[in-house]
Amino acid sequence: GIAINWKQYDPKRDMEMLNTIFDNEPPKILAHLGNEKLETLRIAAAMMALWGENKAKKWIPDDFETDSPFDFETTVRMLNFQAVHKDTLTRYRTEGMEYVEVCPAQDACESCKKLGGKNHKIAEAPELPNPNCTDKMGCRCCYLPFV
Repeated sequence: GIAINWKQYDPKRDMEMLNTIFDNEPPKILAHLGNEKLETLRIAAAMMALWGENKAKKWIPDDFETDSPFDFETTVRMLNFQAVHKDTLTRYRTEGMEYVEVCPAQDACESCKKLGGKNHKIAEAPELPNPNCTDKMGCRCCYLPFV
């Protein structure tokens, strides 16, 4: 892998990401999708994570459709973002952090902007991706440690 420091590489993090993609409830922003569609999207999300890709198209059947307000690339990213956000909170907790702040993208929707600027105990942090996000690119908020 390009830009991977193999001396510090921990394969457990890859497994944790895959477990989050496949074993967790889907993020609420995708809860309306059925299990069959979610399974297809989960496979694409896992392949993107494992191969370091930023596009899901090659792992999605040509005739695949969702009733999601997002295109399938964005929908798949929401699965990956959920896994990354869960890993981030776990890492912060392990490192002794107690609080996080949600940082919305600069051009985020109003719902995401409302999450910004507030400190939350890690155990009470709002779900990301934001279930109420209306941005066509999906929720692009992230957690930042608050010290």
